[in-house]
Amino acid sequence: MYLRPRNVFEKFIVEEKVSSLDERGSPIVRFEPTDKILFGVISITTPVEVEKYKKLRHEVSHFIVQRGGSQKANVGDLLVKEDKKYLVQAVENIAGMGQWRYYMVNERNDL
Repeated sequence: MYLRPRNVFEKFIVEEKVSSLDERGSPIVRFEPTDKILFGVISITTPVEVEKYKKLRHEVSHFIVQRGGSQKANVGDLLVKEDKKYLVQAVENIAGMGQWRYYMVNERNDL
């Protein structure tokens, strides 16, 4: 992904995944809003990238690139932007220097 002038940094609210058990012992997964806000550029994956990440058992529909700062979201967290929700599948620290974070996400309508 190349950052161009028309790429705008967008605001995503981070919701953390919380797992618990109900009274019968069945697992319950819910997402709780946090005070963390991620600013990043979102792009759609190409068919080649979709196949590449399917082999790694990650359903990926978009990439979000965060510039600078610490890692805001972890694998399994939910990123919310207006009426769209993205489930974080993987996080990568590009070049290992902490200047850019690469979030591989899957757009979800059922959460």
